[in-house]
Amino acid sequence: MKPEYCVNGQAESCQVCSYVNYGRDCQNNPIIKLISFEDFTDWHTAHGLEYIAPETLRAAYEVYIKLFNQGGKDFADDQICGHEVWII
Repeated sequence: MKPEYCVNGQAESCQVCSYVNYGRDCQNNPIIKLISFEDFTDWHTAHGLEYIAPETLRAAYEVYIKLFNQGGKDFADDQICGHEVWII
């Protein structure tokens, strides 16, 4: 869905807009939902990494959020673990 403040008359939504960069729209609002801590933990458990201490997972998630905010989903996935961690 296209927000009211959109300045690109040719795009139908932010996801297909050429102005979008790093998972944010032209007003710097996120357009990609950030994975929740629970889903982040569930993903690691499902991939045989349940031995990771809860405090380590929490710290990794905090780093993931910072990376996501800095460079978007793909950047964060690559930097935190080298693979996708998204369920959504």
